[in-house]
Amino acid sequence: MEKCLTQISKISSKYQTVIPAMIRKELKIETNGELVWQIIKKGKTPFILVAPKPQDWSIYLSGLGKDLWAGINTDDYINQLRDEWQK
Repeated sequence: MEKCLTQISKISSKYQTVIPAMIRKELKIETNGELVWQIIKKGKTPFILVAPKPQDWSIYLSGLGKDLWAGINTDDYINQLRDEWQK
């Protein structure tokens, strides 16, 4: 089972919040570090995903979508697209 840590923090009048100590320690977040914020919607429910900014985006994204073309003959796919473009 995956580990799930849940903490609550308040939002100040200046829209600032404190990252709880347990979360900072688990993710090794240091001062002057940066966070990446994303909004993910599942149906009508929005969720905020916050993660430490990777030091190297190319390493972080390496392998993303590697299974995207699994089971697809890419040569056939490209030829099919070329045929469509010719029409």
